[in-house]
Amino acid sequence: GGRLVFAPEANVGVDKAAGYLADDGVMYCAAPILGIDEPRRVEFWAVGLDCCQPSGNFTCGAALDKHARGGAVVFGGPGARGGGPLTSLLVAFSHGGAATPREEDAVERAKFEPARRKAEEAMGLVAKGPDEPVLVRWVRVGGLQTLSRDYTLQEGAFILL
Repeated sequence: GGRLVFAPEANVGVDKAAGYLADDGVMYCAAPILGIDEPRRVEFWAVGLDCCQPSGNFTCGAALDKHARGGAVVFGGPGARGGGPLTSLLVAFSHGGAATPREEDAVERAKFEPARRKAEEAMGLVAKGPDEPVLVRWVRVGGLQTLSRDYTLQEGAFILL
């Protein structure tokens, strides 16, 4: 779970991105993932940290790679718990019970919302509706296998401890 492969015509709207400079000094960036047609709604957004301007110039992940079309779902999105049960256990353990993985995921995801909403408004898009948009880190498809292997290795290392 947590990995998406987009159609070849999908691309990151690097010039339609927006950035939000948060109180923590980090620029949270969001750019729409677009197809051939001009959308009225965008359901998928590429996100990243400190890799855009307040308006446009999105360079996060593999956004500038014309052959990239993979998305690693950011935790907290629909069906995006990410990893397996051991990853969830590891996250809960690493936070000392201070917050559940779901609460942490929601906090992480919420940090991108001001940037996403800003880009949405600039594009004149209609809000998606009751379903939350899916946020992804844009990667080459080969990078999805690397991410999956890294998560598996992390789970395995946790078991060995």
